[in-house]
Formats: sequence, structure tokens, C-alpha cells
Amino acid sequence: FAGQNVTIVDCPPSLGELAADMMSSQQPAKLRLLLWPQQSHGRAEVPDRQHFAALYRLLKNHRQITWPAGIKQLAAELTIAPATLKFMIQVFYDGGFVTIKDGLLSFNPSPDKVALSSLPTYQRRLARLQAEKLLLKSDQRRLTNWVYEQLTNTWIKGV
Repeated sequence: FAGQNVTIVDCPPSLGELAADMMSSQQPAKLRLLLWPQQSHGRAEVPDRQHFAALYRLLKNHRQITWPAGIKQLAAELTIAPATLKFMIQVFYDGGFVTIKDGLLSFNPSPDKVALSSLPTYQRRLARLQAEKLLLKSDQRRLTNWVYEQLTNTWIKGV
């Protein structure tokens, strides 16, 4: 990108990915950011421990749920958005708490103990929310300072 005008479109999935992209290039003549979320998640956030515990209890009692057809009913029972429930199910899937096979979501009665916050899906959501917070919701000064810091670090290192 040396000496070229560069436009970055779409909010990246993480700040680390954007920083890596910046570090892999030379100093642009002009950098423009046209950012918005990659997909609409409404009020995307990370559910708290109580939400995960409620889902765990519900799945433990139901044992099997038609998937994905049963998501709306399950979301209504938990009073959470279907998109949030899909995220929570994916986290549980990553942790071995559930299996999904032949259209059935099944509860695993003896999963290994694992910290949900350490699972890949959970970590990706945190990284995406952190990127959106800085890149989409911060004021111009904070965003400019972050971008300048990334680019300055790159140029000083002589990339």
C-alpha cells in the first residue's frame, strides 16, 4: 500500500486482525475507514453466567431438541433472542456440553469441565465486540490515536 490511497471496508472480526493487516503493508498516502458491522446482531453482547446456567438446566431437562427448528421455542422459554441462543449453543457445542446430529440437539450428561470463556466461539465474540466498540462506537480522537499507533509501530519496525 506504499503511497497509495487505502480504504478499509467492514469492521474486522478483531483488532488484532486489523493491526496485522496494517503491519503487513507500507505507509499509505491516505487511509480511510468505512466501517460497519459484518453482520447485524442487534444488540450483540456476551450472555452472562446466569443465561448460560439457565440454558444448561433447560437442556439437561429436555435432553434432546429438534435443531434448528426448536430454536424459537427454546429462545422464548429462556426469554433471549434466537441469535443469542445460537451463540450460546455454539459455545456449548465447542465445550462438549451438547452434540448436534441428524437434526437433534442432544445434551451431554457428562461433559468435561471447561471454562466457557476459554472456548473459541466465546473468544471470537469477545474479539468482535472489542473491535466494534473501538472502531464503530469510539470518538474520532480515540480511533485516530489507535490507527496512528498501529501505523507508527509498523513504520518504526521498518515493514
